[in-house]
Amino acid sequence: MKTISIILEVHQPMRLRKYRFFDIGAAHNYYDDYQNKYALKRFGEKAYLKANKVLCSLLEQYRDKFNVAFSFSGTVLDQMQWYAPELLESFKKVVKNKNVEVLAEPYSSGLAAWLGGNFWEEQVKKQQKRVKETFDKNASVLMNTNLVYNDEIGQRAADMGFTGIITEGAKHILGWKSPRYIYNHPTESKLKIALRDREISEDILFNFDSKKYNLDTLISSLESGQSIGKKNSENDDKHVTIVIDYAVFGLYQREESGILEFLKALPAQISSRTSYKFSSISDLFAKTKSVAPLYIPDAISSLDEEKDLTPFIGNDLQRDAFETLQRVAKKMQEVSDSELVKDFVFLTGIDHLYYMSTKWFTATLASRYIRPYDSPYEAYINFMNVLADLEIRILNSINNMNPKKSKIMEEKKVVAAKPAAKKPAVKKVAAKKPAVKKAAAKKPAAKKVAAKKPAVKKAVAKKPAAKKVVAKKPVAKKVAAKKPAVKKAAAKKPAVKKVVAKKPAVKKAVAKKPAAKKPVAKKK
Repeated sequence: MKTISIILEVHQPMRLRKYRFFDIGAAHNYYDDYQNKYALKRFGEKAYLKANKVLCSLLEQYRDKFNVAFSFSGTVLDQMQWYAPELLESFKKVVKNKNVEVLAEPYSSGLAAWLGGNFWEEQVKKQQKRVKETFDKNASVLMNTNLVYNDEIGQRAADMGFTGIITEGAKHILGWKSPRYIYNHPTESKLKIALRDREISEDILFNFDSKKYNLDTLISSLESGQSIGKKNSENDDKHVTIVIDYAVFGLYQREESGILEFLKALPAQISSRTSYKFSSISDLFAKTKSVAPLYIPDAISSLDEEKDLTPFIGNDLQRDAFETLQRVAKKMQEVSDSELVKDFVFLTGIDHLYYMSTKWFTATLASRYIRPYDSPYEAYINFMNVLADLEIRILNSINNMNPKKSKIMEEKKVVAAKPAAKKPAVKKVAAKKPAVKKAAAKKPAAKKVAAKKPAVKKAVAKKPAAKKVVAKKPVAKKVAAKKPAVKKAAAKKPAVKKVVAKKPAVKKAVAKKPAAKKPVAKKK
């Protein structure tokens, strides 16, 4: 049996305002509400609302013969609730149809799988919960951001209980294999893998307005198998998965190009002119057997010619920004503040990294994205400033709320107190020299004596003259001979104290010899 499934992506990033260096630590409002509201309104009026009307009509007309699946990011659901509730009601009207399925994906549509910890799993569960609350439907099939996938992500998806996942049919992964079969994970055989038909999907996205693509081309590709390079047996269980951005119906491809007419005619043309039947994604994985395991060791995506991660982490700016995001993610594991968690989730969106890309895309491909910056470097600076402020808030939250951090702070206080504990030894040394201090306290008496006897001070100041007098008076020499001992005692501070204490007689002797003072005065 041949089946076909159409998956419609709906996503809007949280665009950031111009966040300057001086805002770091001072302002925590990161988002440009005006631009977010304007962009959502533009997408809604140009594409979403008109396409929703067409889908409602088709689902009512063809019933079980027509199926579609939506993949909503959590950020677009939030923005529709905040800025365009009428748009959200329009989507609810479409999704409530039993032939419409909603897929699971990371909440912010980012590279959460490489942030470490369980951030990726938490974001997928958060988006599933949001889908259940908004549309009352369970998202049981996974499609990662921009179809990013490798074997590790497949393993983690299987551990979460998923039995099916959508990814890109990249040529360098498939080799001679066809993207029109269902494969399985190499170690988790219960996890089935459906591959996007790159040629059909990208022809609708980029080539429709050039009149090179229409329903005839699509049908011809489906029946002849041209997109895989060879014709397959009619008995094969082939499946074609078409994954396109929902904004193609009126925005990426203008309404004047006939894109909405293409959508209106699609179910009837597929049913009447081909052997394919529309199938829901969940039924596909439940009823179709896989043909072989598919090994995808390196990450792939749906963007660019290489179909890898280079549009997001291909240059130094992007790698540095993502490494910073990984560092912040490690600190976020200790945070429970709901506002911080919300901001961190929004900042993990893949669009913030894509704005820093320096790769040259074709003009048609580049038109898929609205770049709010004049250059990749401006996008990098703005994003890094926001991350710097977020990191400060995270550290403050950890210090205030995390008990582990409080223990660390206590240990730091103990470490800071240790130098003070070592200083008692210095204080003890100072305490051991009270004699010196007391001696200094006793010396003022000597100073007072010197103050009362200016003649003595002059004699001391004019020691050379005193030496001459000493030379004439042996008695004075004896007294001078005793003074060197006093100097030696001064070298030995304890002895100095004793000598000073025991030589009041010397001071008196000096006082009784006025005759000695007179010769000094005469010689002058």
